[in-house]
Amino acid sequence: MRRRRSWSVLVACVMSVVAVVSGAAPSAGAVVPPLQGCGYAEWMGCQLDSRYISLLSIPGAHDTGALWADGFPCNQGPEFTIAQTENTFDQLNTGIRFLDIRFGSESWAAGQQRLRVYHGPCAQRIYADTSGPIPNGWYALLTDVLHFLVLHPSETVIMSVKDEDTHHRVAFEQLMSDLIARTGRSRWWLNDSIPRLGQARGKIVLVRRFTHEVLNIGGMNASSGWPNNTTGSFRNFVVEDDYQGATLTPARKRDVVGSALTTAHRAIASARQRGVAAPMHLTFTSANGFNTPGGCPRLRNPNRQCTIGDYATVLDPYLAQHFPSAGPSGIVMMDEATPDIAHRIVDSNR
Repeated sequence: MRRRRSWSVLVACVMSVVAVVSGAAPSAGAVVPPLQGCGYAEWMGCQLDSRYISLLSIPGAHDTGALWADGFPCNQGPEFTIAQTENTFDQLNTGIRFLDIRFGSESWAAGQQRLRVYHGPCAQRIYADTSGPIPNGWYALLTDVLHFLVLHPSETVIMSVKDEDTHHRVAFEQLMSDLIARTGRSRWWLNDSIPRLGQARGKIVLVRRFTHEVLNIGGMNASSGWPNNTTGSFRNFVVEDDYQGATLTPARKRDVVGSALTTAHRAIASARQRGVAAPMHLTFTSANGFNTPGGCPRLRNPNRQCTIGDYATVLDPYLAQHFPSAGPSGIVMMDEATPDIAHRIVDSNR
């Protein structure tokens, strides 16, 4: 993964952005400029300001911060807990723009709460920000995200935030409100609507998967209606999130993903032609056979459940074949997201 680019390429990218911003508004169905001149760390810089973010192909990382399986019982099954191999900053540099963040707190005692990334019951070595000390080998999520956006102001980062605890809803809401205030509300898109790229550049678009009981935090409301282990539509979203079950073999998951991507592409193509926003189509290619009876059919082993990697081994080649020729297909959420597949998804925006 390259971190530095030549001045000639950087100038080409800047000139491309200037041309887009200063030009007349495109007609419905206008051709998106090619990605020439914009690397994967700033690929949105070669997209039109007027383009709704729901009309793009956007690579995403499911359980973005799930990098560790510390402590019992998490260390007993790391293959069911560790969903990613790269930290958030590196994910963003590869082109990923949708982060799936699950927050909890180390303590719910008054005055001691601090947001920390979790994967289910498994605490990760990631705090929300630097409001407290950061141990060696740990990092602060918002520090990385905002630093990336400072380096690449043409980009936007869509961040889904879910309350992984659910038993302290008001306290969680207060912690999120405090986090947004510390980082600056101007750095967030907090409207309950799908923004155009020009409205969201340099900002974090909040997809709020937690309740809104006391404080008016805002964000795109996904606090209820999210389909659990199925596919469904609600508000501004169409979500495929089939993730577990005795019949959800890796091959079956591949078929479900293929159907969802086709539906998303057709909806996006129609919306582009009409010059309107499509719903946010999220296709989760992730799945997990933990505690699923019957073993892993792919392995023909009744004593071995399908791991995160077992599903990724089937889904990754499918995505590599599907993109970029499939065209814009919405947000593609992956376990074990690789730079190669992220690049292919980005390239489908040509």
